[in-house]
Amino acid sequence: MREFEKDVKKVYALLNINRKIVGVKFLKNLEEFNSYNAVELKRPISYCVVVKSASHGHKIKFDKSTSGCGGSTRALGFEKPTDEFLSGESPYKLGLFSNQEVAKRAALETSNILSNTYGILVQPLEDYIDKETPDVVLIIGSPRELMRVIQGYTYHNAIHKEFSMSGNQGICVEATAYPLIHNTLNMSLLCSGTRFLAARSENEAAIGIPFSLFNEVVDGIYKTVNAVEMDERKTQISESLLSQNIDCIKMQYGKTYYTEYEEEKRKNRKNEKIDKEKKRYFIIVLIRSLLIIFGLLLWEYKATNGSYNPVFTSYPSAIFKDLIVFFSSGELAKHASITLTEVFWGLFLGSLIGITFAIIFGYFSFIGEVLTPIISGFSCIPQLALAPVYVLWFGLGLTSKIFLAGLMVFFNVFSATYGAIKSMDKGILESANLLGAGHFQTLRTVVIPSCMPWILSGIRGGVSAALVGAIIGEYIGSKGGFGWMITYSTSYFNISRVMSCIVILLFVGLGLNKVLDIMEQKLLVWRTVTSLRMENLKNQD
Repeated sequence: MREFEKDVKKVYALLNINRKIVGVKFLKNLEEFNSYNAVELKRPISYCVVVKSASHGHKIKFDKSTSGCGGSTRALGFEKPTDEFLSGESPYKLGLFSNQEVAKRAALETSNILSNTYGILVQPLEDYIDKETPDVVLIIGSPRELMRVIQGYTYHNAIHKEFSMSGNQGICVEATAYPLIHNTLNMSLLCSGTRFLAARSENEAAIGIPFSLFNEVVDGIYKTVNAVEMDERKTQISESLLSQNIDCIKMQYGKTYYTEYEEEKRKNRKNEKIDKEKKRYFIIVLIRSLLIIFGLLLWEYKATNGSYNPVFTSYPSAIFKDLIVFFSSGELAKHASITLTEVFWGLFLGSLIGITFAIIFGYFSFIGEVLTPIISGFSCIPQLALAPVYVLWFGLGLTSKIFLAGLMVFFNVFSATYGAIKSMDKGILESANLLGAGHFQTLRTVVIPSCMPWILSGIRGGVSAALVGAIIGEYIGSKGGFGWMITYSTSYFNISRVMSCIVILLFVGLGLNKVLDIMEQKLLVWRTVTSLRMENLKNQD
């Protein structure tokens, strides 16, 4: 396969154009003119119209007698520029220049082929494969594809600084004569005459390439495919080249110079955000830690220097010593197992029943309207007042404490979930119904995910409620647990042990809330943390 033939096939694969690339050959004499098998014009037709016809697959040749445009007849070397043209007189009369002096400068700078041209052959580029090569290659297409041609040139030659455009004589001068005379490619946005006579669309432009640069430009387009083209286009190019038995460059998918740049920017922004969040988190933890340490040191100092009687509050070092004794004696594990069992089951059962009731009331609004006021009224009763009754009903064992803890959790979770269900956008439910989702599928994929922030908020409040319920129950009557230990230690003025139990309950609450934080991160990945301060809202955007 000749190199020229390979270049022709390559360029069609590399450029996304919907017409033929045109080759233009200048013929010096009648013998050469007659040697080409092409349609000879019988009447004058403009050169730009001939080029359009060739781009649709026709082979055409013409001479001076059938050159239908004075500008192209002069530009293509059929006749020399007249004095009237070179003086700027005739161009000025066309109304294209502010004065004759400007028109003269433009005329003198216009590229006109001065050699004697006998005829011109205009045909699709591939029709030259078996014969001689063209003098100029014309590519007419979208600005995007012409950009690729310029990128191909730039790949080997750096920035092209010699574009010559006036907006006049687009095909004949800018895209044909100038490239041939100066041996460099030139772009044309096409002139008004070309757009009118050849019915060119608004999104078309042209580029002319002297044949001496054609191989180099095609090679540049080929070697910049990975840097420029998106994956879909790379696949199309690869398939087209391989189908014509042409070696294809190894495609690098998911990668272009501009997406890499944007990806790098995105990574940098993400890293900056992470660094900022880490710095912010560090400052928060530092300030929090300093406040706690300061409070503990102040407490220790005031208790040990006689500012007040530590019998009523104890102090950090005494509490720490008591924790060691509490743990080493085995009593901590015993009482912790009792209280944590009550808290866990109360939190679990209260949350489960609260969510279930809320969903049932949401589906059956009549039941909700009947029972919700009753539940709301019952939740207003201080559960501390009813705790002795629950102990009387269920005994001193775990059951009464689990019931009290679960009941207090139930009120929190039910109120949050039922409120979320009632405030749901009806349009979402209607859309799910239109898509054919059943009740269970709607519940699983729409209702629960939509209400999850409020459910977790209710459970977070339920953590405190479960701890309070369990401890209150142990206050009233129990055989063990931290509530029982607090009551027992208070009666003997062992305030250090009371504070030890409170510290342990504090860490139990923090641990349960940390679990909920992790659940929120897993279940609410779509949610963003919002600040009401305007500058923070802008940063989140």
